[in-house]
Amino acid sequence: MNPLRITEGDFVVFFDLPKRRNYDIIEAEVKKDMGDAWHDFRVSSAVVYAAAGCCHCIDRKENEYMGIMEIFAQLSANHTQTGGKPEWLIVGLGNPGMTYENTRHNAGFMTIDTLAKAQNADVTRMKFKAYCGDIVLGGQKCLLMKPNTYMNNSGEAVEAAMQFYKLDIDRLIVVYDDISLDPGKLRIRRKGSDGGHNGIKSIIALTGSQDFARIKVGVGKKPHKDYNLADWVLSQFKKDEMPLMEEACRHACECLELMVQGKTDAAMNKFNA
Repeated sequence: MNPLRITEGDFVVFFDLPKRRNYDIIEAEVKKDMGDAWHDFRVSSAVVYAAAGCCHCIDRKENEYMGIMEIFAQLSANHTQTGGKPEWLIVGLGNPGMTYENTRHNAGFMTIDTLAKAQNADVTRMKFKAYCGDIVLGGQKCLLMKPNTYMNNSGEAVEAAMQFYKLDIDRLIVVYDDISLDPGKLRIRRKGSDGGHNGIKSIIALTGSQDFARIKVGVGKKPHKDYNLADWVLSQFKKDEMPLMEEACRHACECLELMVQGKTDAAMNKFNA
């Protein structure tokens, strides 16, 4: 099927965009036909491009046209499923912006992106100084969060969300990088100190507690002891490390699903390095 061309005045709904390849095609069409206006919309697994005028609705997965009422019913069902107060806050730590993509310090962001992709979810809503998104994981309503505060102030976003939703500290899980573990390795902890990690240090300082669960994602030790730590954690993964990190992110997502169901011991037994 040829890519659907989007022009001003169209109202277009896409469901179940299959692969990143198709995502790129659709995004390119929006840029070409709508210019900068595409920035006002959101491309995701269930996307609404809204403007006054005619209506073109297509199910990309089944390659069949869908009725508009059927589409809105599905959107409403999705909203009902994920809306309301979350039962868990799942935070991936990192630094925002293209400059920091695929850097060692962004292992937390990478995990959240992997989970969101697997759940056909968006983590693009700006709230609590963070990019946020809602999912249902293991039967539990979860708020996914990628703080937009930069690493050292991550606690600002976490504390704001926990206060707003009145969540207890044991309903927080944080995913972040650990240089003491080899790339691809995981270590799950129920609680603990900051271990010298500035993002965790900020969360502990602003929530007033270190009694929250965390998943440490290995990013590798410094090449030598004199190597500048900041330079190391802000460096990008090597080509041969990326498959290990992708697998680690998938495993971390499995851990998260177990943990929100109260199966932290099972996650530790299966994945702890």
